[in-house]
This record gives sequence, C-alpha cells and structure tokens, in this order.
Amino acid sequence: MVNTQEAVRNARAHLAAEAGFSLVELLVAASVSLVVLGGAVVIAKQVQEGYGQQLETASAEQEARYALDWIQRLLRQAGSDPYSIRTSPCLPPGLLPSVNGFPPVMRDPNGNGVNDDIRIFADAGSPNALIGGPGPAPGGCTEANEDLTITHLAATREIAVRDNNQPALGTQIMTDDVISLLRFEYRDRNGAPTIDMGRLAWVRATVTAQARLRDPVTGQFPTFTVAVNVRLRPRW
Repeated sequence: MVNTQEAVRNARAHLAAEAGFSLVELLVAASVSLVVLGGAVVIAKQVQEGYGQQLETASAEQEARYALDWIQRLLRQAGSDPYSIRTSPCLPPGLLPSVNGFPPVMRDPNGNGVNDDIRIFADAGSPNALIGGPGPAPGGCTEANEDLTITHLAATREIAVRDNNQPALGTQIMTDDVISLLRFEYRDRNGAPTIDMGRLAWVRATVTAQARLRDPVTGQFPTFTVAVNVRLRPRW
C-alpha cells in the first residue's frame, strides 16, 4: 500500500514537472517576442527607406550632371561662324552686329526677367553661311540645331529644348522631373557680369536637382548643384 501511494506521488510530481509554461510565463514570452520583432521591423524599415533615399539622391545627382553635360556641349557650339555671317533672314531682329557677326546667345528669350532660359545660335547643323537656312521662302528657316532655346520648366521641374527651326518637333523634355533650378550668368572677358551681349565672353550654367524622397534623418529633400563656365567662341 505504501509503495502504491509512493508511486502515485512520484507520477504526480513527474506530470507537474512536464506541465510546461504557466499562463504568466507565456504572456511574458509573447510580450518580449513582440518587442523584439517590432524593433526588427522598425530597423528593417529604416534601412529600406535609407537605401531608397540614397538611390533617389544618386539619381538626382546623375540627372544634374547629365543636364549640365549636354547644356555645356550646346553652349560650346554657340557662335560657330566659319563663314563670318553678317546677315540672315532667320535670326531675330537686332542680332546682326556689323563688326562681330551675330551674337552666340540671347539672354532671357522669354522676357520674364529670370535667367532660367537661353537661346543659342550657331552655323553648326549645316555650316553653309546661313543660320537656319535661306529664309522664309519654301525650304526656308528649317536647318536643325542652329537656333535652339533651352528652358527650365519650373512647374514640372524639367529642362526642355526647342529647335526654333523645327517647330514640328515641339518642345522636347530632356530631363527627369527633379530639376529644381536652372540659371545662366553672363560675363565679359574680365569675368565681370554683363547684360551687353556684344561684350559677352563667358556663360556660367548652374543646375540644381532635388531628390524625390526626404532624408529620413533631416526630413529635408536632398539637393545637388553642379555648375560650369563656358568660354564662347567670340572673344570680344
């Protein structure tokens, strides 16, 4: 009888030892797991957002450099005049100085008082002593790449180019919608600012791109600015 009671007690003790966690222990373990899992999710989200923001910043920087590169190339051809052109029916009135030939550029062509656009002239598309072509007659002012307007579209944050001798092409968007600023500065051969296109020797182009995503640390949209000084062909 004693042995039987002892066996029952041992069985009960064995069952109690294998009973597992109590409800309180389960709740504590679940709470700790939730805290750890929540922290991991937050960290993973921050890492993902940071990576995405870095990609956007790099993309904006690349777009600014790309825009400045092709703007610089167009400015370097401005004023190309191998035949010393003194007259052309395809140029706007007032752009034919009798001594220096035609000015390479026109500042603020839309006349809004902001130097965020420029008009570039060059006998470059088809060098033939004509800017744009022989004139209004059939087959007139149609020579491409000789009268171009570069414009910043502030509303859409893009830079566009229009070939004024190819109106059928319309305005061509040249960048992604990340360009927050485009500016042109005009300087004479001494580096002094000038609005006299007859004394123009240098054009400084500045492009600023703004990333689409905020920096998770600062809360601001990162920006990247690049600039270049271009010496024009005419040396006044």
